[in-house]
Amino acid sequence: MTSDSMTQDAFSGLFKPQVTEALSSYVLRNAFRLDAGAYSSEALKAINDVKTKNLPMAALSDLAEVFMPPILTRTYIEDIQFGIPFLSSSEMMEVDPEPSIISKASCKNWGSYVVRKGTIVVSRSGTIGNIAIIPSKWDDWCLTEDAIRVIPHDGYLGFIYFFLSLPWMKDAIIGKKSGSVIDHIYEDDLKRLEIPLPSESCISELELKINQVLNLREESDDLLAEANSMLHEVNGLSELRKDKIDQYDPEGAIESITVSSSEVFHNNHSGSEYRLDAHYYNLQAQLAIKNIRQCKSEVKTIGDVTDRVFMCGRFKRNYVEKEYGIPFLSGKNIIQIRPTDLKYISLSETSDLDDLKLEVSWTLITRSGTIGRTCLVMGNYESWTATEDIVRAVPNQEEIDPGYLYAFLSSPYGKHQILRFRHGSVVDHITPEQVKKVLIPLPSETEQKAIGDLVRTAYEKRAEAIRLEYEAQKILMDALTQ
Repeated sequence: MTSDSMTQDAFSGLFKPQVTEALSSYVLRNAFRLDAGAYSSEALKAINDVKTKNLPMAALSDLAEVFMPPILTRTYIEDIQFGIPFLSSSEMMEVDPEPSIISKASCKNWGSYVVRKGTIVVSRSGTIGNIAIIPSKWDDWCLTEDAIRVIPHDGYLGFIYFFLSLPWMKDAIIGKKSGSVIDHIYEDDLKRLEIPLPSESCISELELKINQVLNLREESDDLLAEANSMLHEVNGLSELRKDKIDQYDPEGAIESITVSSSEVFHNNHSGSEYRLDAHYYNLQAQLAIKNIRQCKSEVKTIGDVTDRVFMCGRFKRNYVEKEYGIPFLSGKNIIQIRPTDLKYISLSETSDLDDLKLEVSWTLITRSGTIGRTCLVMGNYESWTATEDIVRAVPNQEEIDPGYLYAFLSSPYGKHQILRFRHGSVVDHITPEQVKKVLIPLPSETEQKAIGDLVRTAYEKRAEAIRLEYEAQKILMDALTQ
């Protein structure tokens, strides 16, 4: 026996090759593609299971308008007065994105980018197959051409959304990708998708479910906005507006501020780090600190009101299939409506696994790359694990209401203070020790609880929306296969 054959025998006992059989008729309908990725074994198995029901079939283009806008030259600006919010394909998956602003003057045909409430969007470049629905708060915003628009016919929004969101359906969409450097799919790839049609009663039930999901998410957004307003009100904090900033240049042509030497060389309860980089003295951060010092509430630091602010150490990650692991959150996952491309680390091969698990009432803060995005652990990620690029803030519940702590850190007053600490030559970072230095106003326990209750109710609604999505997917799969 040769060494090559011995090696093949050894590996065959460790890895099971994925083999898929596809009918020539399916290859014909799939634009004669012969690349293996176009024939996912899980997707084809699900399609075959569906076909045994002999349900009527329809192309997606028969149930919805499917299109993508042209590629346009864009100029990014800061003043919303002269522009319009513009979302990327990754931002469309976020709960509360911070969109760029594109100039209406330089992008004459910006209207072709505009999306409306209830439009289903599918990412088509780079990361392919992520599905989202445009909520009312994004109505009339612009969305990148890297997202294909799907506008369902009346009564089919829930059915199409939940069908495209099925895991095996995402595999089928990804299988249609093409490209030598960056993967893409195109509108015709979606238009040709064959969709089995369940009963009218099932389609109606799915329509009801999606309306419930969208309503819950809008109610959650409203509650968090109310919590943010109440936080400002009870502390006597004004909105952080650039026109309220004292600048060295009164015309505002140069973004500048005068800083006293005491702010640079002495702590003064401001978290000074003796730094001379300009963004450390960010104008909005300076205004936030000034307003907090003058507010009507007691002022402490995050370190004063938490038991711990920490990040886990770097550790070896053994990624495994879902059934053999525990969910592992990246920084982008904690700000998404539902985590996409979620990874799982091994239950048996990860040391000190219990020390890596998240607990209810913790506030999570992204600390690398995109910094200062927050999430409350409540009805979502309890007992999951997360990357070391997320700072964990563990509230001391005798000092502060956990919901209030999250509300503050997610507010402009919290975020601008965190951002001033960023450092790094290539990728920006912050540290837990820097988060501890952030100033926080503490109103009465009653006022903290009122704000915290709004936050908790909002997160309960988010959790219920996700539960309803999974329930709807099960209803659909049962209708298609049983």
